[in-house]
Amino acid sequence: NSFMQTCIDSGFFQLVGTDDYMWQHDQVQQAAYELIPPHRQNNFHLLLGTRLYLDATDEDVEEMIFFIVDNMNKGEKLISETDKRMEVAKLNLQAGERALSMSAFQPASKYLMS
Repeated sequence: NSFMQTCIDSGFFQLVGTDDYMWQHDQVQQAAYELIPPHRQNNFHLLLGTRLYLDATDEDVEEMIFFIVDNMNKGEKLISETDKRMEVAKLNLQAGERALSMSAFQPASKYLMS
């Protein structure tokens, strides 16, 4: 993990806990994001949301559902397989129901209409 240590030493990331990382500053995150060509950003979001979903436990998915679904929705037009589109629809339903349980009606409608 010498690459991640170099990133920490250089001030890009900070270690949170034993194996989690976060950006040192929002401007560093924004600068890194802007390096992604605009025509590839939806691919990036779809990949990010999918990887988080596939690598997460059920409890993690429940905790990160909005972040996962928001990223997947940015790239949903790139999904051509019916079963994968159904999976994203189920995740949107889960996010919508969670938002409703929190009385967050506007976000709930966004997820439930996706």
